[in-house]
Amino acid sequence: MRKLSLLLLTLAFFMPHMAQAADVKIGVLDTAIIMSKSKAAQSLQSQLKTTRDAFDKEVADFDKKMQDKEKALKDQQGKADAAEFDKQRKQAESDFIKGRAALQQKKLNIEKSITAATSQIQEKLVSIVGDIAKKEKLNIVLTRQQVVTMDESMNITDKVLGQLDSSLPTVSLK
Repeated sequence: MRKLSLLLLTLAFFMPHMAQAADVKIGVLDTAIIMSKSKAAQSLQSQLKTTRDAFDKEVADFDKKMQDKEKALKDQQGKADAAEFDKQRKQAESDFIKGRAALQQKKLNIEKSITAATSQIQEKLVSIVGDIAKKEKLNIVLTRQQVVTMDESMNITDKVLGQLDSSLPTVSLK
């Protein structure tokens, strides 16, 4: 009898909460799919590959130029006037430092551009998810990474992807 009373008391306590939980509508969004399959993300990836390839070539060209200068200096080391050699060595060191600084700044600018473009996609994504949540009267939207298992009817990824592709087909890597 005591167990039955405890069970009834427990049910009485949790029933209102269970009823509330039954009214909760949940949406689930797979952000990994959005960030790999959306037109904007694919546009960004394409631009990023081109930019990184160009940057890598610029770094390789700079390294080759510095190696050639170093070789030329080594060849002149015993042949040139000591003062002239020292002047050329200092100029080569200065060129190296300035060149590396310029490359580091360029890399930083590329990273800032990536962050800005990614933020543009994410801001639009949040807006679209909010609109869908209102339209479908969703109480909460979780990312797929937060969910172990779900009913597929909760998945809003395709709806979000469609709206994102139509409203933001490209982003610019500035």
